[in-house]
Amino acid sequence: MSQNVVKGKNELETRQKEAKERQVEYNKLTSQQKIDVLDKRLGKSIGAIKERARLLNKLETPKQVPIIQIETKVEKVKKIKHDKKRKSNETKENTN
Repeated sequence: MSQNVVKGKNELETRQKEAKERQVEYNKLTSQQKIDVLDKRLGKSIGAIKERARLLNKLETPKQVPIIQIETKVEKVKKIKHDKKRKSNETKENTN
């Protein structure tokens, strides 16, 4: 019985090693090549809907996004509060 356990463990390790090797090769492919692999394996636009959508989204987005200063949510809130305070002060000065 213990031989079967050892044999099963060895087979499991072998399958895991092979899976890692396949994943490394798959990761080397471009998004378009991955879509082509899915088409070949499953048929044109059949199955793997979420994976296809993810890959198509990668194809459509530009590879290099220009660096833009993005205001964080905290900065936006501070700016809004500051603007409100300034407007209220201006209206008080105008009424006097």
